[in-house]
Amino acid sequence: MWYMNEERAMIRDMVRDFTENEVKPFVREMEEKDAYPHEIMRKAGELGILGLAYPESVGGQGQDFVNLGIALEEIAKESQCASLCVLLSGFLGARPICDLGTPEQQEKILKPIIEGKEIFVNSLTEPVGINNWFDYRTTAVLDGDEWVINGGKIFATNAGEAEWYSVMCVTGEIDPMQMKGLSMIMVHKDTPGFTVGHIENKLGLHGSATGQLYFKNCRVPKSQVLGTVDFGYAQLAPNTMKGMAYLGLIAIGGAEGVYEKTVKYCKERMHVGKSLYDSYQVVRHQLAEMYGKIDMAKAELYAILDDMNNNDPTVLTRSLLAKGNAHKIAEEIASKCVLLHGGNGVVVENDIERYYRDAKMWDIAGGDVPALVDAATMFL
Repeated sequence: MWYMNEERAMIRDMVRDFTENEVKPFVREMEEKDAYPHEIMRKAGELGILGLAYPESVGGQGQDFVNLGIALEEIAKESQCASLCVLLSGFLGARPICDLGTPEQQEKILKPIIEGKEIFVNSLTEPVGINNWFDYRTTAVLDGDEWVINGGKIFATNAGEAEWYSVMCVTGEIDPMQMKGLSMIMVHKDTPGFTVGHIENKLGLHGSATGQLYFKNCRVPKSQVLGTVDFGYAQLAPNTMKGMAYLGLIAIGGAEGVYEKTVKYCKERMHVGKSLYDSYQVVRHQLAEMYGKIDMAKAELYAILDDMNNNDPTVLTRSLLAKGNAHKIAEEIASKCVLLHGGNGVVVENDIERYYRDAKMWDIAGGDVPALVDAATMFL
């Protein structure tokens, strides 16, 4: 690919070794026990993987969005869930602290996250829907030097596993035209009045705890608001939109992983004296088509990440649309790979059906295609 150079090849090889030695051995436990990959996150921090998209001034490796993409792709080939967990600390969750946080917030909260010592959650979704923010019910009222939070969130990824939760709260009069009335407030897990509720048993992405959060007269210091009061949604939206490109890349990384396993299987599975690969031209055609779709999706996604490095404003809408395209490709490829494995493709122990379940999750996580297209048109 055009974006590769010597430095990025070294990052790819380092992450490939990390995935083989640290991620792969833990996948079965994640699947069977829905276990969060704390040790993987700790080692990802030690190796600098979590800091690839952060400047050195906040403890990162020197901001390069393509470098993080390479790491996420490699991890996703083995575990899309582990890659998602890295993304949340590596960009999608904690990045706003870098862009909007005070020096004190960056030192106290962000650095331990980049180092892999602590975990972070962005808590947005409520029963009314994530994009129906003008009907949110979670409120925060300023009482002296403290915010008093009441309400709850659903589908919070990393729920119960994180030290810090960034909670989107109604803090003023809602004005949809100005995206005004919401604020991001960071809450520590030990804060009185904050509790973690039910953890969902999901179709896929096992190991990424997804659950409910409750706040009852939960008091946090005034200093833990992130960014400008009442403009939290407007300030968070660009980062979330950029993050969709990474979600797309994780989906495509998963498609690569199951594709590579399927090519190997088709070359080894014997049928009437020959392998499936050698016996059937239609099998080779299907594999070639999959390869082409993966390659085209990667070209689009990495072009977006490269333009993020150059502060190109078009990446916002392009990220949304590319994510929608990528997850459709990923689901299609995973489905075909299960079929090419025949009965072996649906046996849990063979670890092929997992890719299909995880691929389907991207149809929902981060927004489905109609929702993404609708969101994109708001910024055109």
